[in-house]
Amino acid sequence: MKVLDLCGDWEMKPVERFDGRYEGAGWVKASVPGHWQLHPAFEFYGGKMVYRKSFDAPPRREGRRYFLRFNGIFYWSIINLNNARVGENEGYFFPREYDVTDMLENNNDLVVEVDCPDEKSKGDKRMVTGVFSHWDCLDPATNPGGIWLPVEVIQTGDVRIEDPMVHTSYFTDEYLRAEVRLTADSTKRCRITVRVTFTPDNFEGKTHIFEQSFLKTPGKNSYLMLVNLDEYELWWTHDHGRPSLYRVNMEVIEEGADEPSDAVEFRTGLRTFELRNYIAYLNGRRIFIRGNNYPPADTRIATVSRDTYERDFDLIQQAHLNFMRIHAHVDHPLFYEIADERGVLVWQDFPLQWYYRKEILSGALYQIERMVKTLYNHPSIVAWCCHNEPFHIVEASNIRAADLAKSMWSLLGYNWNREFLDERLREKVLSIDTSRFVQKCSGFMGLGKEPGDEHFYFGWYPPFGKTRNFDGYMKLLPKAIRFPTEFGAQSFPNHENSVKFMEPDIRKVDWKHLEERHHFQPGIMKRFVRHEDYDSLEDYIDATQAHQSHVNKFIIDRLRLRKYVPTGGVTAFLFLDSNPAIQWSLVDYWRVPKKSFESFCIDMNPQYVFALIGKDYYHVGEAVEVPVYVVNDEYAEWLRARVHAKLVDPDGSEVIKRTAAAPLEADMQSRQVNILAFRPEKAGVYELFLHLDYGEFGGLHNHYEIIVK
Repeated sequence: MKVLDLCGDWEMKPVERFDGRYEGAGWVKASVPGHWQLHPAFEFYGGKMVYRKSFDAPPRREGRRYFLRFNGIFYWSIINLNNARVGENEGYFFPREYDVTDMLENNNDLVVEVDCPDEKSKGDKRMVTGVFSHWDCLDPATNPGGIWLPVEVIQTGDVRIEDPMVHTSYFTDEYLRAEVRLTADSTKRCRITVRVTFTPDNFEGKTHIFEQSFLKTPGKNSYLMLVNLDEYELWWTHDHGRPSLYRVNMEVIEEGADEPSDAVEFRTGLRTFELRNYIAYLNGRRIFIRGNNYPPADTRIATVSRDTYERDFDLIQQAHLNFMRIHAHVDHPLFYEIADERGVLVWQDFPLQWYYRKEILSGALYQIERMVKTLYNHPSIVAWCCHNEPFHIVEASNIRAADLAKSMWSLLGYNWNREFLDERLREKVLSIDTSRFVQKCSGFMGLGKEPGDEHFYFGWYPPFGKTRNFDGYMKLLPKAIRFPTEFGAQSFPNHENSVKFMEPDIRKVDWKHLEERHHFQPGIMKRFVRHEDYDSLEDYIDATQAHQSHVNKFIIDRLRLRKYVPTGGVTAFLFLDSNPAIQWSLVDYWRVPKKSFESFCIDMNPQYVFALIGKDYYHVGEAVEVPVYVVNDEYAEWLRARVHAKLVDPDGSEVIKRTAAAPLEADMQSRQVNILAFRPEKAGVYELFLHLDYGEFGGLHNHYEIIVK
């Protein structure tokens, strides 16, 4: 129970070392929560910073305990209150509380020592900050250091609640069985009653109250309650139902007391989830995953508001997505609240990105435990992943044969990060949470010892080659397409926002600066789209987005063709920009969708019509056959649906016009409805227009180009 908010004005100053002697000049005003780089004097600073604040304590009551709660600090922190050391912590994304009952005075001086250095050796990292410290989509001049979430003083009785966790065991038509877990901490032996109330939060329904008594010994005791809800609503994704939420109030009451010793309140949803052979089952119903990767909402994540997240989820739902992979970081608490409300599934990565040194093990084990317990009650979270791409990464700007060899060895040979670190992390997660899917590590491109969710960049990175190579990859490594969670290509934001951070004249663009600060990979882009071929920046930008759209559509079509045999989902990379950038995103930093976003919305429509073009180009007179398919990911049916196909030649003359019945059954796998065959008589670009007519929705339009030489 919060009694004092310590957010607002603080003071801070950088130091070379922590020695407790911080008086004198050099202090500047700081805003908490925030990041020190938001202050103009520390725009590029990374290292040690000392924060301080004076505050008056609330009136203290007999028999009450007081805790100083820090909800998030980047990255190492040491807490000092009234010239005494309170405690220390490592980790940015989980709350840490300190018992200050015997340390509080009427007037208090709080000093927080924070260390968030820039790790120079990127292949030998120690900090569990994921993409906030090392990423090819991160401005290398940024540092996330600071007290980035609120600071509070909490008051409880002698018995306090820690780590409340609720999950659904199973359900029938008559009732739902839920497990309620908590830890109670006290200084004495006593008998307690735990009262748990489930109240419908976003729907009308029955309130359920459960009570159970326990004997409490001094220290921390863990308890389990099994409760049955005889009337309930399940939590569903937005495309399969309603994301019904319950507000859970948990109280602990000492025997003979008139009021609770402690109480916590949170929201959760009642649902089951399984990933069987990488095919998802939500509440026992098989569903097809349509997703994307979500980066930090902003490099300066402390600044993100609920309005920003609401806008992001509007775009997520506009793109027909039911799944977000939180890419190698833990996001702001607001993200998970809104994912619960909007009915979007979440794959939660632990903030490990690429290679780490062995000294990380004990700290990582502690932090992954805190991640699971902190986020446990969010129904949107259905999977944990312990490490993103735990292998040697080759920098795109400096690819050498030796680096490629080292990377391949880390994929195919022994790899301490994967074989030891990630296995221990996975075991730790499973010791806490057996209700969710746990992935040891992510992204071995079908070459790892344990194929799982794979990453591939056909049409972008040189080792993968051109987009067409994906066809051969699927045949060679069929398991690699079971549950891909990264693919795509870079593109520029739309012209009006690109010129906010670059020259509008294409002849004056500083390409090196864009590479160094805005993530652009010019050497790779030139393989597909050369800026020298364009007279205007706007035309060049359109061409990069067209290439991105082509790559996404090519791969999505082939994965949706193989729905459930074996593909359980399609998750592209990347949804949006964390800062002004040229990267794999569909939505720019200012939340303006790129033109490639429009194409992606078509590709991810639950009811979809698509064609497979068998070659990059054909010759005049060559026989061309283009199969046309439909697929339906929803459980609604449109049995009278029809597909209209029209092919026009380079002069705009109609070559083929066909209509075919295309009944859309519930959760239907892909089905061929037509095959278009012709022999082109002219060189140039032939255009194929497809329209899926399935009733009052107005249907879906899709478009392809067939090149003839």
